[in-house]
Amino acid sequence: MFALGAVGILAHGTVNTVPLAVPLLAVGALLATFMRAGLTYRDVQALSDVHRQATTDELTDLPNRRWLISQLRQRIASGDPVALTLIDLNGFKEINDTLGHHVGDAVLRQVATVIDDAVEGLGRATRLGGDEFAILTDDVDRGRECAARIDQRLGEGLLIDDLTLSLSAGMGVAAFPEHAADDSSLLRCADVALYDAKRTGMPVAVFDPRDDHHSRDNLMLTSDLRAAIANEELTLVSQPKVSLPTEALVGVEALVRWQHPTRGPIPPAEFVPLAEAGGLMRALTGLVLRAALEQTRIWLDSGQEICVAVNVSASDFVDSGFPDVLKALLHAHDVPARLLQLEITETELIRDSERTTVTIDRLVALGVRVSLDDFGTGFSSLKYLQKLNVQELKIDRSFVCHMIALPTDAAIVRCAIDVARALDLCVVAEGVEDEQTFEMLAQLGCDVAQGYGIARPMPPRDLEQWIGDRRAIFA
Repeated sequence: MFALGAVGILAHGTVNTVPLAVPLLAVGALLATFMRAGLTYRDVQALSDVHRQATTDELTDLPNRRWLISQLRQRIASGDPVALTLIDLNGFKEINDTLGHHVGDAVLRQVATVIDDAVEGLGRATRLGGDEFAILTDDVDRGRECAARIDQRLGEGLLIDDLTLSLSAGMGVAAFPEHAADDSSLLRCADVALYDAKRTGMPVAVFDPRDDHHSRDNLMLTSDLRAAIANEELTLVSQPKVSLPTEALVGVEALVRWQHPTRGPIPPAEFVPLAEAGGLMRALTGLVLRAALEQTRIWLDSGQEICVAVNVSASDFVDSGFPDVLKALLHAHDVPARLLQLEITETELIRDSERTTVTIDRLVALGVRVSLDDFGTGFSSLKYLQKLNVQELKIDRSFVCHMIALPTDAAIVRCAIDVARALDLCVVAEGVEDEQTFEMLAQLGCDVAQGYGIARPMPPRDLEQWIGDRRAIFA
């Protein structure tokens, strides 16, 4: 309006005599209007850039979580059908930790390109954060088609700095209105499907209402477990390990137990996987180590030297700070390192052999013994075992408990003992249930045995009584 008024005044001044100030003011008003229009254009452009940045992932240039939520709400509010596919990369943390964050970022950028190309013409790809991505499509079938394309492309490998990395991902699909009525429910349903894909080892799974209750229950149990660890409500029991054939006590294995306030005892086979999935393993290991060293100190004060074995996870062995933490714990409880033994399963140990080898060497330098647990269930080669600075092999109970009835299992046990002998390692058989198995292990040259036939896991006070009362294991 000011611009039009100024133009009108200037037009009037061309045919009529007006004071000089009038056209000057009109020109000034016109210039001011143009300047304001230019500033407005700049502000609008800046606002557009800010909006784009707010809805775009900086690393991959894909739309981000904020954009995804906005789109879900719009489509659900309008009643349009929409399917959501959540994608979570497998093993990305190991790549990030082993090769560095710059390689991890390069992997995420290439994965983003793979996903974006896979959904072209079918939907829209987004990055939620970390190694999590999502796809919006019109229906479940398109979501599954996108997932199949992504799985195939990732399996072909990614070239990063002259290194070919083969990746895989777990993917879960859920849809509105079939599975959920709002955006938050849809996200949760897709997450349940993703968890099911991870659990079954399948590349993609579609939400099944029958899995929903199980997922909610696990979520609540994980929350309770986190609180129980923080409040140190978990306890330890000890299972004796005896020498073959003298039957002398050589140590105990500390096993964690959880008495839930409303559900009663929760077995380790149920809550340990929850701890792994919920990122609680380090906290759980720390609690068990503190409790085990406290009990060892109590035994030392009473004049008993008992070596305690503690199970640890692969995440502890790839943590470069773990030996220092353990050293501080040993010092705080004034426990000699030779009375602590760490057990890690064969499968977990070979996930990152280079980093775990370094950690094992540092632990052994402290005086801590390291045992390879569940031996026979993994894929270790003799060359690989020779490189590991472990002092003990524990033959898995699945072979030991059937070695009397099954010649094949007996042969496996015999071979495991021969391997230990060749590598100058102590060999332990777990799962000893009867006297026949005990005697056969002694004949084969096994060093140590443990199992329900010898003694069940028990509280410290019961262990002390067991040590004092026993005459022979199999009386």
